[in-house]
Amino acid sequence: MSDDSKKRPASASLSDLDTSGASGQAATSAVTSTPAKDGNLFPVFTEAKQGKKGKKAKIDDETTSSNAIEKQLVQINGKLSNMLTKNDTGFLKKIIKDTICEFKDELLKPIIHRIEILESDVMDQSKEIETLKKELTKKDTVIENLNEKNKLLEDRIRSDEDYVDKVTNELEQYGRRNNVRISGINGDANRQSSETSTELVINTIKEKTGLDISVHEIDVAHRLGKYRQGKQRPIIVKFVRRQTKIQVFKYAKQLRQSAVYINDDLTKTNQEVLSSVRIKDRDSVKKAWSHEGKIYVIYNQEGQDDGPHELLYRNYHYWLNLPWPARNQKTASSPSEAR
Repeated sequence: MSDDSKKRPASASLSDLDTSGASGQAATSAVTSTPAKDGNLFPVFTEAKQGKKGKKAKIDDETTSSNAIEKQLVQINGKLSNMLTKNDTGFLKKIIKDTICEFKDELLKPIIHRIEILESDVMDQSKEIETLKKELTKKDTVIENLNEKNKLLEDRIRSDEDYVDKVTNELEQYGRRNNVRISGINGDANRQSSETSTELVINTIKEKTGLDISVHEIDVAHRLGKYRQGKQRPIIVKFVRRQTKIQVFKYAKQLRQSAVYINDDLTKTNQEVLSSVRIKDRDSVKKAWSHEGKIYVIYNQEGQDDGPHELLYRNYHYWLNLPWPARNQKTASSPSEAR
């Protein structure tokens, strides 16, 4: 068989022979008996062969073109099926919203993570602050308790100090139990000796009262303060016996009539308290004096005299803390107020 007969299928050969107008038998015989050859020996068959080839090529081209068009239509159809219409705005919004949410989640993810870390730090710090507050509250309670204890200790110390001051003052006053202060005795001089002061005291008492006191009954006598010409300094007299002091005090009123005043030799504290009682509140105090180192007061109550009251040491602070009256008022006890 020739190459052409191998390439062309049998059905196509028979069809081509039928359409050429030749008889069926002759054509069949010619085909089967004589192989096809190239050249111009059989012009009819050559032309038919060429015509069939062109027709088949044309059909193949058309088929290829049709397939291409079909593919393009499928693509266009696919694209058109994915297109949105005016009625698809809700769907479009949903797509946009979902897209934005996805972008938002992606963008906010590190920020959210950072915020979670910060929230965790804040929680930790809040716990630490709460713990510190509790510790501070405990410390405040401890400090408050310590302050209360400190106050109690201060009160106790103050009380002890007051007690010590009281005892010290009482002991000092007791040491002066045989002493008296006498003012109004003339004959003061610079650097006056104790003997001279003793003699002046004995003579003045004997002259004013008639009481005769022996020099041996006086332990010591001396002037108080710095000498000033024309001034008579008071004299402190320490008797040997307390009984002699008591005996002299019996003539205190008679001595006062002669402008000679005799009083207890008080401690500095007692003297300041007595002056405060006499001067600082004249409206409530009618009279104040000392006896045997103790201070006594008579208060004004509705114009009537109230019995004398001993001023206790615990009341000393009240009188000492009161302000002194103005300078234009009387600021010192007059001789008439001395006992």
